[in-house]
Amino acid sequence: MLRNTLLAGLSLAAVAAAQTPINLPTFTSTFTSTLTRGFWFQAPVNCIITGLECPNEAANPNQCVEVFDLGLTAPPAFPTTTTGTQLFYDNATPAGTKIATNIVLTAGNYYGILGASNPSLGSATSANSYGAGPFTSDILGNPTVLTRFITQFGIAAGGNNPVSSGGGSIARVFTDIVPAVGLFPAFTADVTSGNAPLTVNFTDTSFANPGPITSWAWDFENDGTIDSTLQNPSHTYTACGTYDVALTVDDGNGPQTVVETGLITTDAVDASFTAGVIAPLVVQFTDTSTGPVASWDWDLDGDGTTDSTVQNPAFAYPSAGAYNVTLTIGNSCAGTSSVTEVVRSDLCLSTTFADNNGLSAAGPTMFFDMSVLNATGIEITGLEVNTSAAVSSPVTIDVYACSTVALGNESNPDAWTMLGTATGTAAGRGVPTPVAFAAPAFIAKGDYGVAVHYRDVGVAYTNGNGTNQAYANADLSLSLGFSRTSTPNAPFTSGSNITPRVWNGTVCYDTCSFSGTAGYGYAGAGCPGSLGQSTLTPSGDPVIGTTLDVTVDNLPANAAIMIVGLDNDTWTGGPLPLDGGPFGAPGCFLRVSDDLNTVLIGAGGSATWSLPIPNDPSFVCLSFYQQAIVVDPGFNPAGATASNAGAATIGN
Repeated sequence: MLRNTLLAGLSLAAVAAAQTPINLPTFTSTFTSTLTRGFWFQAPVNCIITGLECPNEAANPNQCVEVFDLGLTAPPAFPTTTTGTQLFYDNATPAGTKIATNIVLTAGNYYGILGASNPSLGSATSANSYGAGPFTSDILGNPTVLTRFITQFGIAAGGNNPVSSGGGSIARVFTDIVPAVGLFPAFTADVTSGNAPLTVNFTDTSFANPGPITSWAWDFENDGTIDSTLQNPSHTYTACGTYDVALTVDDGNGPQTVVETGLITTDAVDASFTAGVIAPLVVQFTDTSTGPVASWDWDLDGDGTTDSTVQNPAFAYPSAGAYNVTLTIGNSCAGTSSVTEVVRSDLCLSTTFADNNGLSAAGPTMFFDMSVLNATGIEITGLEVNTSAAVSSPVTIDVYACSTVALGNESNPDAWTMLGTATGTAAGRGVPTPVAFAAPAFIAKGDYGVAVHYRDVGVAYTNGNGTNQAYANADLSLSLGFSRTSTPNAPFTSGSNITPRVWNGTVCYDTCSFSGTAGYGYAGAGCPGSLGQSTLTPSGDPVIGTTLDVTVDNLPANAAIMIVGLDNDTWTGGPLPLDGGPFGAPGCFLRVSDDLNTVLIGAGGSATWSLPIPNDPSFVCLSFYQQAIVVDPGFNPAGATASNAGAATIGN
């Protein structure tokens, strides 16, 4: 909606009036962080800010001050963010100096003020003084509550920054206020949208100084016809449409008019839906749109074509994963409304996304422990993460696993194996950002440490409190966790632990029992030999009617023993993993049962093991594990090391 510029035009008449500061709490201490604080409030009367100053209690040479118009709605509580209209910004005036302003505030609107005494205007670091809040104050004698107002990334660079609010301490920004002089028409409506017939109660909030107001003229459709001369009328809109509302008031010195453009809308439609998996790869969609909807158009797989025109369709997807789903609704009067959501046809386990903390610099890593409970393992198809990045920023996530708990291995790169890299586009803080792997990452049943490395963005997370750190379903359990500051491409070589911290995320996955999918992937770490770590590399997934080839590399003697078993918990000699130290191979562990052993002789430092898989459906969801004992004469007393352990689940 648009307001007229009357306040700005008459504001100069108030400059000569007595200036009254907004009463602030006394100085208690300084605050230095990558965020900037201030306060927000609702203007009780029409008034003008004539001066701003960030006090130099932090002994810094510069100051940054910013003022936002937040409209008719109080800003949402942290961590939800909002964007206001920037009314004023200054970063050139020395700290401790009053900045002359002429900022008009409208009664009933919400405003936010940010301030920082800042030694480096090119960074987001600020130093603020603050006191207890919310703080009871007054504006021109009218009781006013000041509540903490923040931006997570500082205001040193200027611009219309994302802002959020919450309780707690507030920054002190000295603010001089004078009353506005003149006639200022304004009003509110108790409802602004709904289905026709829609009755709206209007309340006059006009202000006149010196006043009083003597007449009111309402034009509820802004069509030039006066519909009411009451101060606080009601009006019923009987037809579908969007309406401008005009109010003209007079105090005997000439009328003034305000027009609220597009204030009232009737019979509008707003598209929304929910989705849930009801069977393997089958998703049920439920229309939750509002308004008198007459038609539904569903693009259920993101290909730009209509897949259904029923209100609540079900759809069978060809494979597990994420799909862009678009619902377009409409009626003959209000036109159409569309919404696009990412919908998954696979299984997911989510933690909380109600973050209350984070690391804004790129490169942090979140650590936690994960138990894969499904006997056939899981194939991770994607993640949802919570970043501190701006909307539409690119997001790259590297996911690692280790064979034991994460804590204690956070600075040991050799303990970790990369499962894959996932990419996506930031959806905004507090909103799940889907990231997809180029190929699914299979991981066997067992207990693992997991590291989620945010390569190019910051992370938002939740402080752990003992009751919010465990999440589980029939296939997975997560125990969370801690964060670690690190660098964009070195997650295990720098930084310090911050604990306890709860990863805000979703693990989305497929299982053989869910969709019959085949998978080959991680079951545990090996140990390096004279040529480094030997790894198992499959030719593809183990599908019935095909041949699975697994290549072992880094073979010093071109020889290895491939151990294949049906278990990774026990072997003939007892529980797994088996420590190779007592057998002359320190740091090496046997991780698979020894049900079948095959000698491999290769060339050029590698050898290949092959398994023809019968085209027999009874083999689907059969799992096995394998690990190569690498012949490495003289490297250790055993003359042998171990490759990583691989896990395979046969699928269709």
